[in-house]
Amino acid sequence: MDKNKKAKEKLVRERTRLLLSRPFFGILALKLEFVPEPEIPSMSVDGISLFYNPDFVLRRSSGVICMLIAHEVLHCALGHIWRQGVREKEKWNYATDYVVNLILAKEGFDVPKDCLCDIEYDGMEAERIYAKLGNERLSTMDSHEKWPGQKSESKDKKEGEKKGDDGSERSGEKQDEPPKKKDSEQKVNAKGIQEEKKLEKRWKESLARAVAAALLRGKLPGSADQFIKDVFEPKLNWRAILRDIIITSAKNDFRLLPPSKKHLWREMYLPSIQGESLVMAMAVDSSASISPEEFQALLAEVRGIAEEFGTFTVYFFLCDAKIHFRTILSEHDEWPNEFQKQNGGTSFVPVFEAIEEENLSPSVLVYLTDGDGEYPSFPPEYPVIWALSKEYEVPFGASLIVEGEKT
Repeated sequence: MDKNKKAKEKLVRERTRLLLSRPFFGILALKLEFVPEPEIPSMSVDGISLFYNPDFVLRRSSGVICMLIAHEVLHCALGHIWRQGVREKEKWNYATDYVVNLILAKEGFDVPKDCLCDIEYDGMEAERIYAKLGNERLSTMDSHEKWPGQKSESKDKKEGEKKGDDGSERSGEKQDEPPKKKDSEQKVNAKGIQEEKKLEKRWKESLARAVAAALLRGKLPGSADQFIKDVFEPKLNWRAILRDIIITSAKNDFRLLPPSKKHLWREMYLPSIQGESLVMAMAVDSSASISPEEFQALLAEVRGIAEEFGTFTVYFFLCDAKIHFRTILSEHDEWPNEFQKQNGGTSFVPVFEAIEEENLSPSVLVYLTDGDGEYPSFPPEYPVIWALSKEYEVPFGASLIVEGEKT
């Protein structure tokens, strides 16, 4: 019998075993189509298919294959393949594997000893584990190269290999001007982002249905609370997530030791970044959608992050349908402590246009809004964090829910 067929039969058999004994994982596994992919070392997912190396599947025990199907399913159900944002790829891979393998170990799966599985990270979401990890090289049992965000990185790497050491094209084309993305390429990228958003939404809905189905059969995993926290309550850790994205976007060589004393009270051992510099932008929606409490909460957090750097520059904007106020903040300046609400509509376009026209080149833009407004046609080259006052599906960038201090 053809080895591809043998391997697929083994996968189908283990998926059936999951359906009968662990319906939560089995129901979710039905969403993935098994696709042979000899070029990958083991298994990988993209949210639609589960890719597998036939030789690997046939070589491993049934218990390990069953565990790996559940492993790939959880990467999709927990949104790991979309939540990477601007984080470093390899470290994000390690963090998500710690989450998944710890869950599966607690559920009694056959987790191999060479998997990333450390009780130190038990109960933590991937973002918090990522912040705790150092720069050591680890190994993962599965492959993450099919993940949407990492596929584009692989493509960029291949394109880079076509260039010389100095970045010039080997074909001898003129390099007088830096290459610009064509409108068609930007449209393809925007379409890809929209497709990922739809796929992520479908997995969230599937997760909710799998929880309900497992409850009806009395076989809901004991770690279900963590699934719900990871996927449906990301706002609980918005401060840590904000700090993580801003610092990662700054692309500085910061040090893990000594750790930042500012966050030790939270039991968060985060890198010290003293002596480094930060250039970022911050915009606030000055229409009636933002409360003073939300403004103060985000401003305090951004200011605290900026002040951890040796020097910083923050381009600050207040904008509804147009920019009403702007200033440049550094470590020597007073920060605004309140804003005057305007009665106009909401458009985010003026801030993006000002940044582009003036070549400000921020490492990241943080935009406080309720999300309801006019967006630019295409995402910018720098990362964008939408700090939202309510749930809203943004067309690009990372999003988190900001909560003001309760009084």
